[in-house]
Amino acid sequence: NNKLGPGAAQALAPLGSKPALRNVSIVLYNNQLGNAGISTFGNSFSRSWTSLKKLVLGFQSNGISDEGAKHLAEGIVNLLNLTELTLDLAANQIADTGAEKLGANLV
Repeated sequence: NNKLGPGAAQALAPLGSKPALRNVSIVLYNNQLGNAGISTFGNSFSRSWTSLKKLVLGFQSNGISDEGAKHLAEGIVNLLNLTELTLDLAANQIADTGAEKLGANLV
């Protein structure tokens, strides 16, 4: 609980350009990433995190809604080498629409 906002996502996004990265855990519980921060992660997954095999995302209680869940799902679906995903989005404002988008893109 560091009150990290969308800028934290922007700071971490370039890590994905490291081709040696295979396993990544990002756990930022109880912060303020919001839809803007989660969208930054989704966009960076689409562009440069393509070598990942295992991804752990802990974004519990970050003010994320359906919009953010949609952008995250759209990014994760582009991680073609991904074999294991752990995703914690508890205590956000994600309703059925966001959950459906995540489910449809991640199955």
